[in-house]
Amino acid sequence: MALKPFACAAFGAVALAGTLVAGASSANAACRGPVRSDQLSGISQTITEIRARASWRNKVRAIHGYRFARWGYARNKNMACNKTKPGRTWYCRAIASPCDRPPR
Repeated sequence: MALKPFACAAFGAVALAGTLVAGASSANAACRGPVRSDQLSGISQTITEIRARASWRNKVRAIHGYRFARWGYARNKNMACNKTKPGRTWYCRAIASPCDRPPR
């Protein structure tokens, strides 16, 4: 009879440990390698950045699917913008590693 309470306690400990391990692994975001958008141009830096992020999302959707296509969830984000000469034209490119949920 003493074996039954011991078996129940052991089973409970194993179940608890399994839950903790599963919870820890699901908290980590699954990320992919960096994706680069096309280089886009425009007369406003802000609008050109928005278009570059949209280009990045479209590329990520095509490669990894919708669940990875959120700029807010991405890691190592970089928005590279410049003006090559005086004038009104900006050039921007978005680069980031897509993730399927927010990093913690």
